Amino acid sequence: MSRGAILMRGGAISAKALAESGQSFKFGKFSCKATQLFFSSDLTIGLVNLRPILPGHILICPKRVVARVADLEDEELVELWRVARHTAAAMARHVKADGLNLAIQDGEAAGQSVPHVHVHLIPRHAGDLPRNDEIYERMEDFDGRPSGEAASNKRVAEAG
Repeated sequence: MSRGAILMRGGAISAKALAESGQSFKFGKFSCKATQLFFSSDLTIGLVNLRPILPGHILICPKRVVARVADLEDEELVELWRVARHTAAAMARHVKADGLNLAIQDGEAAGQSVPHVHVHLIPRHAGDLPRNDEIYERMEDFDGRPSGEAASNKRVAEAG
């Protein structure tokens, strides 16, 4: 499977076309290069996470910068979860995940570090953490800044 082959229906464009476009997209106040995207439709983008909690951790978010789930338009909410569902299924097959965490931290009090609605999609493998619930502690500690882990996550996104 190529990097952009996960979702190629309903107005989506390929990762290759995204990279060649040179466009940038906003994730909260951050500007993301098209090379960080693996998916784009009229309403939704899929981002390679530059600071993954576990390998393969990616983000699905609306194109429009919206801080809270309640502020999404109905069509944005439906598209967000449709893309998350299809991406999760493709990701699970691709990395042979035993399970997946799909999570939203809605608001600063819930641990949201970037005020832009986003679904964390984190592939899980048996024994990847000492305690399964440790994933929530790691999400709470997540601060949204890029780290050296980005290269490993980028390889997962580009594999295929």
